[in-house]
Amino acid sequence: MEKNNETKKFTVIDFVIIAVTAAACAAVMFKFGIFEESPQNTSILFDVLITECEDNVTETVNKGDVVSISNKEKDTATVKDIRVEQSKTMTYNAQKGEYYMKELAEKSDLYITLEADADVTDTLIETGTTPVKVGMSMPVRGKGYALNGYIVRIEEN
Repeated sequence: MEKNNETKKFTVIDFVIIAVTAAACAAVMFKFGIFEESPQNTSILFDVLITECEDNVTETVNKGDVVSISNKEKDTATVKDIRVEQSKTMTYNAQKGEYYMKELAEKSDLYITLEADADVTDTLIETGTTPVKVGMSMPVRGKGYALNGYIVRIEEN
């Protein structure tokens, strides 16, 4: 019986496999936040749209109100601006075969601009423990009212 005394050598393919594996590990670590930078604390402005409110509800929200923006009522924001627009709905006219916008009587769309301190990173904006994302549902609860709308705009203050 003969023994094979050949020594194993690293080839170019071995180095390529090691480099690709290391790059994949670094990409996974970066994606899941191991290399994530620390959040920057800043003030943000964001608009919450509440649709089809009764007209008496639009009068209860005031500039300067401190409102709760989370279901746990720990995170707050300050009302900076309020804009009221007539509610509209899309209606189909079957005789003409076309859609048109129809105003709803005694209903208003309420745009509430809120200001809050937030932790901002490349991938997330949070006010306390509440994430702030465009399109996300957000409660707005103040003294004498509790509304629920959607975030339609965010900007850094």
